[in-house]
Amino acid sequence: MKTAADVKIKQTNCTTEENAKVYELNKPLDDWFYDLFKPLGKVSKTLGRKLIGEVLVLDKQSNMPIISIQPFKSEHEYSVKIMTLNVEGAHALQRKIKYQIVKYNACKRCLKCEAVCKTGAITIRGGIYAIDDNKCTRCQICVTSKYLEGGCLMTRYLRTRMDYNYAT
Repeated sequence: MKTAADVKIKQTNCTTEENAKVYELNKPLDDWFYDLFKPLGKVSKTLGRKLIGEVLVLDKQSNMPIISIQPFKSEHEYSVKIMTLNVEGAHALQRKIKYQIVKYNACKRCLKCEAVCKTGAITIRGGIYAIDDNKCTRCQICVTSKYLEGGCLMTRYLRTRMDYNYAT
């Protein structure tokens, strides 16, 4: 089933850099992809290494880079390498990153993210998912499964599939 393939995240650990993972995407990187990282910090397309197309996500308080996003060449048509930087608890941040990758690959625009956002920063109009940087407080509710539980169609679908697989 195509939807199940979209949701299943294919990732590998980077062999040359610590705290880096390579994720397979089902479409090319675009503005929507980078918007998904706004709740995690300030997205800067100008501070990264331009030669490799790097985009940095900066901590909301210290302005230090916490995430490096780089287009990545692999056998898969679309891939991205994402590395956590200068972060204690990199594992928790990687979990949120993975959540956003699932959203990018499989979002069915159920509007739950838009509904859960208390500041109205998230909009989904005409099939376009966007986060208004001026409204986003980086509370990260939209990247926390606890708040989206029972709402996000992809989360609900995965939970149902997992329950079914365990029962059979």
